[in-house]
Amino acid sequence: MTHRRRFLARLQAALWWLVAIVAGLGAAPVHAQPAAPPAASSVQPESLERLLLQVEAQRRALAEAQSRVRSQAQARKAALADLQTRLRALQAELDADNQADQRASAEEVRQLSTAAAAVDAAQARADQERQRLAAEAADRQRREDEARRVAQSRQPAIPPGTEKRVALVVGNSAYRDRPLANPVNDARAMQQALAELGFDVQVATDVDRRGLLGALREFEARSRGADVAFFYYAGHGAQVGGTNFLIPLNAPIRADSDVPDEAVDASSVLRRIEDARAKVGLVVLDACRDNPYPGANRSSTRGLARMNAPTGTIVAYATAPGSTAEDGSGANSPYTATLARELRVPGLDVKDIFDRTAQEVERLTNGRQRPREEIALRGRFVLLEAPGGAATVAAAAPAPAPPDPEVDLWELAKRRDNAATYEAYLQAYPQGRYVAAARAGLAGLRPAAAPVELRPTPAVAVAPSAVPSVLGRRDGEVFKDCAECPEMVVIPAGRFLMGSPPGETGRFPDEGPQRWVDVPRFALGKFEVTQGEWQAVMGSNPSRFSNCGVNCPVENVSWNDAQEYVRRLSQRTGQNYRLPSEAEWEYAARAGTTTAYFWGDRFDGGRANNGSSTETVGRYPANAFGLHDMHGNVWEWVQDVWHDSYAVAPSDGSARMSGGDASRRVLRGGSWNYAPQILRSAFRSGDSPDYRNYYAGFRIARIF
Repeated sequence: MTHRRRFLARLQAALWWLVAIVAGLGAAPVHAQPAAPPAASSVQPESLERLLLQVEAQRRALAEAQSRVRSQAQARKAALADLQTRLRALQAELDADNQADQRASAEEVRQLSTAAAAVDAAQARADQERQRLAAEAADRQRREDEARRVAQSRQPAIPPGTEKRVALVVGNSAYRDRPLANPVNDARAMQQALAELGFDVQVATDVDRRGLLGALREFEARSRGADVAFFYYAGHGAQVGGTNFLIPLNAPIRADSDVPDEAVDASSVLRRIEDARAKVGLVVLDACRDNPYPGANRSSTRGLARMNAPTGTIVAYATAPGSTAEDGSGANSPYTATLARELRVPGLDVKDIFDRTAQEVERLTNGRQRPREEIALRGRFVLLEAPGGAATVAAAAPAPAPPDPEVDLWELAKRRDNAATYEAYLQAYPQGRYVAAARAGLAGLRPAAAPVELRPTPAVAVAPSAVPSVLGRRDGEVFKDCAECPEMVVIPAGRFLMGSPPGETGRFPDEGPQRWVDVPRFALGKFEVTQGEWQAVMGSNPSRFSNCGVNCPVENVSWNDAQEYVRRLSQRTGQNYRLPSEAEWEYAARAGTTTAYFWGDRFDGGRANNGSSTETVGRYPANAFGLHDMHGNVWEWVQDVWHDSYAVAPSDGSARMSGGDASRRVLRGGSWNYAPQILRSAFRSGDSPDYRNYYAGFRIARIF
């Protein structure tokens, strides 16, 4: 019994420890020590059975709990695996969507690029078509204008007193900010002069914008069907954005942006005259004083800009475009006082009136004020006939006699042995001593050309140079020093009469006095430097007419820009390039003639470009030296510093780089947008060396 009790006690203790262990594996940890098992002596068999039943129940509960935990763990594991599978599927779907989006974006970009390229190409074609239509319209308009000019040139001068003459004279003096002393006096002086010439004169002085517009409307109505419509304005003017404005009194202008709304567009005067269909329009603007409103000197341009004169019109400026005029220290401005006097001179063509006025104003102002005109009036037009109907014109002083120009030109033709020089000789001397030989030489080259009616007079004594130079180049030879270099022509040495004779139409005082100049042999560009040639050396194209093409002249370049071009070209080729001197340029332009143009004294639109834009170089015929576009297309910078005359100028053909006006350099040849008289061989102009505009270019020279 004792052994049994001991066994039961030990079994009971073991069971309690088992219960404690099982409880520790349950839901909550057991932190307290298990209760001490009851003493063996106190354990009854019934209690032991209950205890065993409890242990068995707890074991089953533990097994069920463990089974539930395993099931939950497996469920969680399965759910986690399913979630991971779904995440991988979603990531794969997202990656696929991204790839599809990227492909779609790339395709969309490609389609947009293709569409943009198509739009650009269509725009380019449209631009080309517009340019073509504009060129055709400009060419058609030019032909029509030329036909009208020819028809007008064949009409006799309108006899004074038999036609309808109307005038509007405006003088504004009493400006609030910058009053002027003389415009009202000037208006009265012009009123009197025009009244003496038979004009019905309307006068408006010290008018505001409303008064000025009202006067213009009345002037337009009076000008309908008039033979002559004359508009005169004295007062302040302004140039803003390339447009000229007449400044009325009391205009509330404080900045450039106010000018178009508060002033009057000067070009509207031209439109009114044109709309009124007046046969002749004369517009005089003594309105180039400094702008009279605050801020003008900061952003607006001094003086007035050039305006295109309609056919049958002259626009006269009291000073050159971009400059300012003087109000004068007397009762009238220098320009108006002179113009009123010249209008009263009998027998003068109206163009001569403005020319004489300009010369006198330059003299009175010591060259500070240089009047200019835009002339679109052809034929002779006299406002006041001389007694008996004959014009009183002073006889011109005879020019120095050349040695023997016929022999000189014939020697040049023989050495050059080309059609241009033979034709030049035959045109100049149709009854000359060497006509038969010239025709024979021409026949050996090509069929003889029909005689030309123009008769230029040669005045070049060319030094014999039939043998090759030390560099193996002959007179008249065309060569290039590199692929991107301009073509050059070897110009023979010679002696010529530089400047214009006093009687040449359109002459300015700075074109004289005439004097003989000996020009050494040199080479000159066959054409003006082109946009393509500039691009190849300078790496850019500054031209406004870039759409004209690589074979059109480069423009919008300054004298300094041209110097940089010849420096780089010289460095690239190892040759000595430069701009030609003024004497070299005129010698080359004349090519053996003393006429206004190399082909004669009358302008020929088929030989030089003065149209609506630049044109391809070489489109017009070459002169006897083989040079193209010496007249028109673009102005050409030359080396010289500006001087007001040829007094004490060198006679060896060299450039004048000292004295004169050091702030200006010389331009020659005229351009596409200038009147024919500006395109003459002798005409000179000048501007700042850093001045750029879309009508200025250059050609290069080279010494041997």
